[in-house]
Amino acid sequence: MAKKSSGSMGGVIFIVMISGIVAAYEWAQRNWQILSVAASVLLGLFIWSQARKRKRYDKWAQSLHEKYGDAKVVEGILNKEFWKGMTKEQLNDSLGEPSAVDVQALKTKHKEIWKYQEVKKGQYALRITLDNHEVVSWDQKS
Repeated sequence: MAKKSSGSMGGVIFIVMISGIVAAYEWAQRNWQILSVAASVLLGLFIWSQARKRKRYDKWAQSLHEKYGDAKVVEGILNKEFWKGMTKEQLNDSLGEPSAVDVQALKTKHKEIWKYQEVKKGQYALRITLDNHEVVSWDQKS
């Protein structure tokens, strides 16, 4: 039968962790200027990145307003929504390119099924059906 360890290793690990924390604290006390500069640089990069992202988003929103002219449509696209009657182009602007597309060219209509969010190979959580380049239905699995 195996013997239960006495737990002395846990105490050693605890002492090593405390020693590491104390050493890091002492280093930070001696080198606070370096830490201040590093923190300032990281904060500056974060702010710059967020401003750049916001500028790109605003530019995209403005281009959608110019393209569609309808504030309600643009708001839906920006919120990544889809609805019946939505055009193929609006759907592409809202959800992006689908992972896969099934196309059926019939005599009286053009039917496409756009597939998003691949769960397994060949299985998708969202399928949107378009008839004549307009959304007519969708099937969304959770």
